[in-house]
Amino acid sequence: MTLSIVIPVRRARTTLAGCVESMRAACVGLDAEIVVAYSAADETASIAAGLQGVRLVRAEGLRSVPQLRRDAVRAAVGEFILITEDHCTVSADWARVLLRAAAEHPASSWGGPVRNGRTSWLGWAHYFTRYTAFLPPGRAGYCQHLPGNNALYRRDELLSFATEWSDGFWEAEFNTVLRRERGPFWYVPDACVTQQQQRGLLEYVSLRYRHGRCYGARCGKPHSAVFFFVAALLFWRGLRAAVQNGEAGRFAVVSPLLAVYYAAWAAGEMVGYLAGAGTSCSDTD
Repeated sequence: MTLSIVIPVRRARTTLAGCVESMRAACVGLDAEIVVAYSAADETASIAAGLQGVRLVRAEGLRSVPQLRRDAVRAAVGEFILITEDHCTVSADWARVLLRAAAEHPASSWGGPVRNGRTSWLGWAHYFTRYTAFLPPGRAGYCQHLPGNNALYRRDELLSFATEWSDGFWEAEFNTVLRRERGPFWYVPDACVTQQQQRGLLEYVSLRYRHGRCYGARCGKPHSAVFFFVAALLFWRGLRAAVQNGEAGRFAVVSPLLAVYYAAWAAGEMVGYLAGAGTSCSDTD
């Protein structure tokens, strides 16, 4: 059984080295490779290009994380492909736990929770905007969703649906197709990643807007044009997940900032739905 660990790299100056070191430790004793995809236009291109003991995939021009994820998946050769991101660290048995789950539990894909490693007020707000559906520990068993930075796939399954990610591996979109065609996923609580993405307050507002605009252009529905509805829906979903997972207190503390981030996404989704993506799909995490 061979494994490829895929890492898209975007603006990861402070986290990339630790991520790669963690992945190397998780590969010890396995027939595994680490595939790092980066853009020559990215501010961390020189750091990525200098990495040792990994396979590098270099792209010209600006690339989003989903586009880099696509490039790395195309280059991967393992029987299984394990996707993470440049701001994540893992335990030494992470890959083994997921591979064992794949051997023991038939499913279309396998994945686990995302723990917050950036525990400032700002860090918790960023975390809740993206990972409330994957708060640890979660419950083992079949599930409908997996995170974009902690998911294991069979390579042949990915390739059989290659047209679905030809313009970028947008995990939510692809996973919807995979689940519909191949069945549910399997959730592995013990296979946790710790995310430590570093973004400033206003920087993250811009990022949420661009991501929302790309989503609105690609997947928007008529309600995407109703700004207040989208913002309220995002807030409600986040709050519900936080309550269910015992994080209501922290969610409440950072809720003023969350309201700003949800509003930024809602504005982007509205603009994307009404006016198109612009350059947003090539400039987002």
